[in-house]
Amino acid sequence: MSFYSGDLYRDVAYNWRGLALGTLILVTAFSSVLLTIVFYQAQVLPYLEEIAPKMIRQLPLIYLRDGIAETPQAKRYEIFDEDLDKMIAVIDTSVDDIPSDLGGAANLFIGRQSYGVKLLEEQEMREIKFVQGKSFDIDQELCFKMLDAFSFWVRPFSFVLIMSLLLFYRMIQLLFMSLGGYIVAKIHQMNLGYFAVLRITLVACIPAFLVDSIVGFYEITHLLTQLFIFSLFGFYIVYGFAQVRKPISSGDRYE
Repeated sequence: MSFYSGDLYRDVAYNWRGLALGTLILVTAFSSVLLTIVFYQAQVLPYLEEIAPKMIRQLPLIYLRDGIAETPQAKRYEIFDEDLDKMIAVIDTSVDDIPSDLGGAANLFIGRQSYGVKLLEEQEMREIKFVQGKSFDIDQELCFKMLDAFSFWVRPFSFVLIMSLLLFYRMIQLLFMSLGGYIVAKIHQMNLGYFAVLRITLVACIPAFLVDSIVGFYEITHLLTQLFIFSLFGFYIVYGFAQVRKPISSGDRYE
């Protein structure tokens, strides 16, 4: 497929049907793969390989027996994020009542009969009682297995989330761009329906979408790169509609 081929844009306008969502989904999927790789390597991998293991190794063995938590020693254990120099959790099974400030911890306090959690610093602490009749142990081995499971599932989940958000963003982009194209088509008396205009705009934007994804993958943020991508949008949209303006059989209107 050559995006500089006039036949391509005429084929899109006159022979394709509908919104060409399959094409948009395919291009978005390619972009999402690259963005998922960048997100995983920059945001998730350091946590999985460095931060989380350091915190897990600070965790004592916790016995949960019929809604009561115990540790090998009835003392206060503090779990730190060494990179942020921040106390993330406190484990103290000698305490029955969870302190409102979580004992100075940022997110979690585990007591004898319940635990307190605060996901955001601005939120109030929520205390949750341990379930009666349940007995199990929480140790470092279990936490590392949970970390491995998280590592496996975070990649497909991130891909689906990134693709959903990117697809929505691309659709908004195309709607605005195609609206301008539709106005131009009417001004030049081009016998095109809105769906045809939308398809032309989509195909014309594919080179810019792909370049934008590659630039994001290599984390290039130079202003000239962004100007180049913007120029690609403009050039191919103008070129595509110029090719479609070539004479066709009178009376035909394409949706």
